[in-house]
Amino acid sequence: MEVEKVKKPMDESVKNKPDALCPFREQCGLVEMLQEKMTELSQRIYNNYCTRAPSQCARRQLYEEIGACAVPPLMLPGQINWAHQIAEELKESGTVSEHAKTQ
Repeated sequence: MEVEKVKKPMDESVKNKPDALCPFREQCGLVEMLQEKMTELSQRIYNNYCTRAPSQCARRQLYEEIGACAVPPLMLPGQINWAHQIAEELKESGTVSEHAKTQ
């Protein structure tokens, strides 16, 4: 019996782009880190965030807003609330510019 895959709704700004690839996918490293032990999860992340809807990725939001040093190694793309919390705490503490300098 074949199971039909359900497509998740996508943000309109990403949906119509023919080549919606995350510009940070090379430096991110999450997919590669998970590849060996969690192959299926790694592929889902790559297919759903890195190539289809990178603007909805928590990791990308931190890369863009603060910089690579602000992204926890184990943060998953769907952890948007955590990304917002990190960004707010860094902004409130005044350390955003310090993180941006280490890029």
